[in-house]
Amino acid sequence: MKTKSNFIRLILFFLIGSFSFFGCVLDDEPSIIEEDPTNDLGDYDLPSSVQDLFTPSVLEITGSLEPFLDKIISRGMEINTGIRPPEINKTISSQDGLPLFKAPLEFRIKNDCIYDELYPSYADSTFGGYFDSLMILKLEEDYVSYVSYNSETDKDIYPFSNGYDQGRGVGIATGEGLKFSVFYKVDDGRYGNISYQALWIISGTFDLKVQNREMALKDVTKCMVLLSKGNDPQSEMANVGTIRIFKDENPLMILNPD
Repeated sequence: MKTKSNFIRLILFFLIGSFSFFGCVLDDEPSIIEEDPTNDLGDYDLPSSVQDLFTPSVLEITGSLEPFLDKIISRGMEINTGIRPPEINKTISSQDGLPLFKAPLEFRIKNDCIYDELYPSYADSTFGGYFDSLMILKLEEDYVSYVSYNSETDKDIYPFSNGYDQGRGVGIATGEGLKFSVFYKVDDGRYGNISYQALWIISGTFDLKVQNREMALKDVTKCMVLLSKGNDPQSEMANVGTIRIFKDENPLMILNPD
């Protein structure tokens, strides 16, 4: 994936992060997957840079890329194909009105679980709310995504404070028109004191015409694949290899997060 490192470091300064992984009591081992899985896209019209995220260690959990996408789509995940997604960002200007740089838009997105491969009973569970920062920019020939998430306090669901679960990453965006999908990897996620790595896919529709406090993002689905985690003696987090899909039809856009 081609990016401009200095620019990315500047943008990531503005990203905050998160999505929750509740604990389970199974052994921390991925499911047995086919031998030598591939990252071939098959019939999917996606940029080849998406394949770069599906390294051998990721494929050990997901299996081959095309069947993996087929599976999560059959379970309610949206994958928007194409190579021209909408650009999602805002311009930060100086006091004299001159544009300085692009920054993410902020949303409150619910994590209503619709699929869990290891625990089917979680499919009707609510995993609370998150503050999500999302940006899609065109850099060179790719549409690059910058995403972060940060858990929001919900006294009826969580026994912890804002930011208990958080992460951020840089990835690739796909889609056409107003529809997009974002593929990215979190290398520095943190759930309480437990570090983790995860692969994320976020899809939705971004309405460029929406103004004021109306919804700007709709029909959002998210897929999380837990790749690794640190010491978790109390099994607070999900098991490595967990694949979970969430949905929120009408996220709330935060116009003035500061």
